[in-house]
Amino acid sequence: SGKSILDDKYPNDSFYNAAIKENIAIHNFKITDEEVLSNINVEKINVKQGYSKCNTLFTKTGIITSDKGIYKKIKNMRKLLISPGYIDLEGYDYGFVGGASGYFDKIYFLGNIYNHPDFEKINRFLKEEDTDFEILSEDNLKDYGSLIFINTKGEII
Repeated sequence: SGKSILDDKYPNDSFYNAAIKENIAIHNFKITDEEVLSNINVEKINVKQGYSKCNTLFTKTGIITSDKGIYKKIKNMRKLLISPGYIDLEGYDYGFVGGASGYFDKIYFLGNIYNHPDFEKINRFLKEEDTDFEILSEDNLKDYGSLIFINTKGEII
């Protein structure tokens, strides 16, 4: 938990929007809540993107993002840069792939990934690491802020 109080204006809406998986944390560390930042004991990658979690889809062995800054900063894992847009987000011009998906045992997409213009690149990237995906809606991809998976103990997994 942190000390920062969220509100609906950037950057105060993104204190906790760090993309974190196992041994890596990606975020704009000027924005990240101090309490959270001090408790992250993994490789920290500072980027300009305040919506890092929304703009990062972790896969089995890599990431997919439409943010060129995140893409350039990632060095030691597989990565795929896709076209920005093509993902609905209420009140904004477009949303992000990480906000429209999540990874647990496979990728779960909140909408039909087949409609994204980079679907073939995404599909090839996932096939190379033997990762399946499931479409949870036949509607357009929609950014709901990311899927978060919680085990029976209430822990984020």
